[in-house]
Amino acid sequence: MRFFLYRFETSGMRNIAKPLVLNFHDAKIPKNLEVKTTNVKSIYGTNGSGKTSILLSLLLLKSVATNSRYLSFSDDYLSSHLSFLGIPFHAKVYFACYDEEKDNEITDFLSYEIVLKSDAGHWSLAEEKICKIIGNSINRSEKPVFEAKEGEICFLPKDLSETVLNDLKDKLHNLLLSSSFVSNSERAESGSELRRIVDLIKSFFGSLSIFVEDQNVPFNPQNILRSTEAMRKAVDAMEQAQKGLSFNYLELPGYDIVSMKDDLPKLRESITHLRDFVHLFKPSLREIEISEKPVGPFVVCNLVFVYEDYSVALSLESKGIRRIVNLFQMLEKVAKGGIGFFDELDASIHEVYLEKLISFFASYSEGQLVFTSQNIAPMRALENSKHAIDFISDQGEHEEWTRHSRYKASRLYPEGMIAGNPFNVHDYTFYRIFLGEGEMK
Repeated sequence: MRFFLYRFETSGMRNIAKPLVLNFHDAKIPKNLEVKTTNVKSIYGTNGSGKTSILLSLLLLKSVATNSRYLSFSDDYLSSHLSFLGIPFHAKVYFACYDEEKDNEITDFLSYEIVLKSDAGHWSLAEEKICKIIGNSINRSEKPVFEAKEGEICFLPKDLSETVLNDLKDKLHNLLLSSSFVSNSERAESGSELRRIVDLIKSFFGSLSIFVEDQNVPFNPQNILRSTEAMRKAVDAMEQAQKGLSFNYLELPGYDIVSMKDDLPKLRESITHLRDFVHLFKPSLREIEISEKPVGPFVVCNLVFVYEDYSVALSLESKGIRRIVNLFQMLEKVAKGGIGFFDELDASIHEVYLEKLISFFASYSEGQLVFTSQNIAPMRALENSKHAIDFISDQGEHEEWTRHSRYKASRLYPEGMIAGNPFNVHDYTFYRIFLGEGEMK
């Protein structure tokens, strides 16, 4: 089973005051999904326009949906990113579940949304809603599957027995203010339709990788090399051994990779591909050595980058190389059907490589790649694709590029011809700034 993000709606994150809607596909829902027609999107905008805020909003939605303790330990972060707008935080995803082994047949189409509110600096889950999309369009009716408001369940499927329904309400009483229902999915009846849908939502978020260089993000794995399954089991083991001592689930200090023992052959193969990828940008790289240490059912590893005249641990590598390592891991997942969001992609790769890389993913990737950028090189590769280029103005206005036979986004954008992005800058603009008023010499 794979997933395709159709639409993302959000408001209330940093400077996103107005509801922002990003579309990744036409509104029509086909019987079989054609992934490669709209699988890459670039987001452009001036500095401070809210590009990174979009990714942080999606990361927050994922965190609340998958980490039952997230809201209990994130008040300071949430207050610094959300409260100054004075409005609730809202985020909603629409996504398709499709079977890649049956010609990408869509099996389910779901939406998931949350609303967070603050009371004297303490953030709680004001609303959580799960729906099935009914019909052949994303804009058609939504059939509720689960809904909670202010910590109380207000909708559950009618096929649940009264005993199960009452038991579920008792178990979740007051819990849903500080923890999402999806993150407590084990409380839903095993084998029920509700449990199946909740598990699909968790799998969707599991397929979603988000890279943002914001060190203040709680529980944010800046090194995404870690195996999700290995980390889950590592967390369970640590919780049993040290109940309540460690809440930062996604960090094992001192190690670059956590892998299941059975996954080591795949890991070694992946590191070989990583070496080839990094070598494109740093030809002096000769090898990446893996230092492996068994720990119970998993193996913790460190990577050492071997060059012609020296060797250096990944943790001591340059920021640029570490970004390329993170980028590779995300791109590897996207190429095989995952969904990846990467902030400031152009900060990692020269535009010559960047344009070719984007062209490859637009033509051959089996997953979705979404990134923010200031560089117009990716724009040239995507301007003839649908739902591939979005512009965010410094006023928070959003505009999606529409293909045109006569005009090119890569020419209009730097000339200030895209609404809300007025690049009305000339060389004499800087003359006044640095040399003062007067006639240019």
